[in-house]
Amino acid sequence: MKPIFLFLLAFLTAAGLTAAPATVYRCTMHPWIKSDKPGDKCTICGMELVAAPAGTATSDADPNLVTLTPAAASVVGVRTAEVRRAPLVRTLRVTGIVEDDDTRHRILAARVPGRVEKLFVNYVGAEVREGEPLATVYSPEMLTAQRQYVERLKAGTAAFTASDRAAARERLLDLGLTEEEVTILEHTLEPTAMVNIRAPMSGTVVARHVYEGQQLNKDQSEAETRLFEIADFSSMWFVFDAYAPDLAWLRVGQAVEITAASLPGQQLTAPIAFIDPNMNEMTRTAKVRVVLPNHEHNLFHKQNATGRVRLEIPATLAPPAPASATPAGPPTPAGPPTPAPAAAGYAPLKALAFTAADAGVPLAADDFAGYQKLLPGFRAALQAYLASSPEARRGPLGRYRDALPDRADLRSARRDFEPLSTALADLVREQQLHRREGLHVFECPMAPVLGTGRWLSRTGKIHNPFFGSAMPECGDELE
Repeated sequence: MKPIFLFLLAFLTAAGLTAAPATVYRCTMHPWIKSDKPGDKCTICGMELVAAPAGTATSDADPNLVTLTPAAASVVGVRTAEVRRAPLVRTLRVTGIVEDDDTRHRILAARVPGRVEKLFVNYVGAEVREGEPLATVYSPEMLTAQRQYVERLKAGTAAFTASDRAAARERLLDLGLTEEEVTILEHTLEPTAMVNIRAPMSGTVVARHVYEGQQLNKDQSEAETRLFEIADFSSMWFVFDAYAPDLAWLRVGQAVEITAASLPGQQLTAPIAFIDPNMNEMTRTAKVRVVLPNHEHNLFHKQNATGRVRLEIPATLAPPAPASATPAGPPTPAGPPTPAPAAAGYAPLKALAFTAADAGVPLAADDFAGYQKLLPGFRAALQAYLASSPEARRGPLGRYRDALPDRADLRSARRDFEPLSTALADLVREQQLHRREGLHVFECPMAPVLGTGRWLSRTGKIHNPFFGSAMPECGDELE
């Protein structure tokens, strides 16, 4: 075996197959330009090729692999960064229209024939509160129907059957009297030809189709019987069109940053509330809706606005974006939303709420003298709240700055108390103050001034301050 091994070794040496690997020369600027002869020059830049570092023979076996020295990498400008798993993010810019909330738009039509005696609201743009009278209609037909119902109530079952009384009651409802107004009639037994048309909700009058002295007849068309239109501008809709490729990125609850010309320097952020599943056949777009709070009425109906939607897809391998200097890292995932700061004027609002709750106690007990003792403190708490911030003065309680004058009787004091108490209770519920502070909110469906009134209480027991001992338990607690 030994002679054969020596023979093979001599043969391979003679053939040059066991010689040391030849030196490879390459360009430092263009390392893929190589040669096995010293002194050759780069065919691109003309620089003389230099010997490659030892140990690169293995890498040269792969023609697709380029190895750079640290100096070459610095000259070429190569940057490296770690590839990580992260969500991919892009921004969608949209243009839309500010619309009013369709769920908070009401049309008031005449349901009782008669003559418009008085208009309490006679111009478009007036702000009204729920239950406030908008117009008074003189209706002999309503007077006759109320008299018939009262006669049946007074006569009792001996003269009229329950069916007769029910028919007379249904007649009143058919003429436009509300359930609450019928209940009041059942308690007072005093028919009247004057019918108040009340606002079904708080909002802005956007259309008026009636004038004082106008006659309302049954044979008029639906358009002719329209009296008012009311829209609630405290909440607006930002509506924009989304094209089919973008719909895959959009989802309900996604935050939208909105800017409008009426809010210079400000930005509103609100989530997507609805994505219309029906696409427009012509434009191949779908309507997307964002609900915006508008308590200050800074957003105007039908104005243009722009939005930015931050779009994300689930975590995936995300290489960094190229940069001229420092290498860019992977997209930063969106962090949790910043919690909204506490509402301005919370402390004075809390003090006013408890003061109003205390003031309602003597009114519920028919104690006029006790209410008069609490009245100065009630006024002071109201003024302190209104002085706490411009938002408080422009808010729903601003109109009640002088709503607590000295009165000579309990009935007048209650009529002053009811509108302020209702507006305050609504504001307390809006800011969730009653839940934090343990207050109770009650609603009376037959309040004498507004029709539906609300009050605050420290306890969970009903003591109606609007009627007192006449109807002490009239009302229900609101959540």
